[in-house]
Amino acid sequence: MPIDLTKTSLEPQHNQALLKDLQGNILNGHDCAHAVHIFIRFHSNSEKATKDWLQTFAEKITSAWQQWEETSTLSNNSASNNSASEKCFTSFLLSAHGYESLGFDLKPTDNENNVLFDDAFRAGMRVFRNWLSDPAIEEWEQNYQNQIDAVIILANNDLANLRQETEQLKLAINQVAEIITIETGRVLKNEHGQIIENFGFVDGISQPLFMKSDIDLATAQGIDKWDPSAPLKLVLVKDPYGQGESSFGSYCVYRKLAQDVVDFENRVKQLAQQIEGDNAKELAGALVVGRFKDGTPVILNSTAQGDQVILNNFNYDDDPNGLQCPFQAHARNINPRSSETRSEESLEEQRQHRIVRRGITYASEKSKEVGLLFFCFQSDIIKQFLFLQRMWANDQHFVKYKTGLDALIGQGKQQDDGQKWPKKWGQSDTVQFDFSHFITMKGGEFLFAPSISFLKNITNITTEIIL
Repeated sequence: MPIDLTKTSLEPQHNQALLKDLQGNILNGHDCAHAVHIFIRFHSNSEKATKDWLQTFAEKITSAWQQWEETSTLSNNSASNNSASEKCFTSFLLSAHGYESLGFDLKPTDNENNVLFDDAFRAGMRVFRNWLSDPAIEEWEQNYQNQIDAVIILANNDLANLRQETEQLKLAINQVAEIITIETGRVLKNEHGQIIENFGFVDGISQPLFMKSDIDLATAQGIDKWDPSAPLKLVLVKDPYGQGESSFGSYCVYRKLAQDVVDFENRVKQLAQQIEGDNAKELAGALVVGRFKDGTPVILNSTAQGDQVILNNFNYDDDPNGLQCPFQAHARNINPRSSETRSEESLEEQRQHRIVRRGITYASEKSKEVGLLFFCFQSDIIKQFLFLQRMWANDQHFVKYKTGLDALIGQGKQQDDGQKWPKKWGQSDTVQFDFSHFITMKGGEFLFAPSISFLKNITNITTEIIL
């Protein structure tokens, strides 16, 4: 039976064919404390050897079904934690250049002559550098100035096991590819055990939800203001080279983002001096991010609420002038939740721009740099990631005229007088203050997470498309 991509509230037991052929970390995050990302470029003139190796390596890839089974086992049997942690989560992503290096056509068409690969994916991230206001290629980290063919993700809660698995894999990779760089990520947590990013704010709260169990939990907490459920079409596309009607993949955007924590904190203190309140510093940070460090939405309260926080069931309808949560606050800018916008998109149209974020923080011992290894999945790079970054985060006039850049991820030239910030939470008096450019893009690429059946049969697949 064909997969219905308009479906929400997916029940794994009834969709085994889909989940067994779909890579993990797409519909749900792998939830591992440590991760290694290995970036490779295939050796020239070694197409057959590389395909042979990939077909063998595909046996190690973690499917969405395996990921769900292991998560269910852990939640039902805490005694299995130790044994389950020994197995590495594994996934494999290809760039457009990687497909071409393996001899695959990037312009296959269906019966109606529609190209089956995303236009932006085929072009690559570098083509969109000016459009995104990214740094010049020469300013990227040296490793990312090289052509990337594929990325292998390994993740585990056991760091020793992860390192051992990585060393073994490196030896195998060297037979067919050059390792361009290896990035190491680790999950950061605050004193309450919440996952945070390097600026100290709880991360990953508002995500599109696909699984019935996740949607049921959100529904129990309330969805009358914001429904986080999403159809499969938001993130899945038919794999052009998949081996059956249940073969799907997802487009991935990878960006290494360095965070300047010292300057960020100093600027927060300076903004705090311009606003009123007993908790001015904490409030200033919340106005920038859209949430307090504990996750409390600043639209709902002028102070952090801790365990009483309503994490996701809210919108901005009662704050049309941005006096509780400014329009340039990252959480509001990147997900306006039906607040009035210049684009005049309906709520349903806005929801189709959502992405599935799967990043992890990093810290370089050598350079002392910290940041985010940003991964996001989607079904359409142009309508999702590129739209969010270009049309919302980088637009000085979104959500309102002269709003200014997204205070966290906005790129490009900031308007001369900065952004408007409420001098006192919820009151009409505002102050002008420039808050921008504390995150620097260091390099990246557009990738595709192919179906497992494609990789397991790669030596036998021709350019003939399975429709």
